[in-house]
Amino acid sequence: MKKEQLGGQFEFWERDICSLLIEQPSSIFNHLGETPKGEKLSSEKAPMGMMFKQFSLALESVAMRSKKGHIKYEKFDHDWMNFKRVPNAIEEYTNGAARHLCEIGDDEDSLGHAAATAWNSLARLQLILENKQK
Repeated sequence: MKKEQLGGQFEFWERDICSLLIEQPSSIFNHLGETPKGEKLSSEKAPMGMMFKQFSLALESVAMRSKKGHIKYEKFDHDWMNFKRVPNAIEEYTNGAARHLCEIGDDEDSLGHAAATAWNSLARLQLILENKQK
């Protein structure tokens, strides 16, 4: 079932789960009436849920920027991965981050430039890390 078919139900569920992740990530099990059991050795792993707590507004802004790019490049971005197919992508996203950091271009306000800087930086970092894994 697609998000659009769920109407407002998805937004309510998404908002409820996200607020739990932000406020008390460890309380999700208790909220659902379950008691956590067993053991998970994750002390050396990245605390991904904390990113939502620390940077919820910034991550939402970058996600909206990603959506804007997805719509802009929809012809090429059926899977939200067009950024990986761009020729000379690392150089392109380095340049894009620098342009937005300097607020070059009049199609954005300062918040739009900040979100675009972050998005370009994340795309660049993702590609660098993926290239390193090869």
